[in-house]
Amino acid sequence: MFKYKLHWADGSDAGEAEYAVNIKPGELVWLRGGRQVRVLDLIPIEPEDDSPYEGLLRVETASGPS
Repeated sequence: MFKYKLHWADGSDAGEAEYAVNIKPGELVWLRGGRQVRVLDLIPIEPEDDSPYEGLLRVETASGPS
């Protein structure tokens, strides 16, 4: 499992999430509670930093079909 710390585009905390696959910018992912977000940026965290996270994701609310 890949564990990420999430932040909204304005820098505020969006929680954390775990996914079975490595996430990339541009992908749509689901948060707890059923909210879908788009990944804007991924900042990898180096293993030697002793973090429980694979990286930091900057996200925005995904818009539905128009």
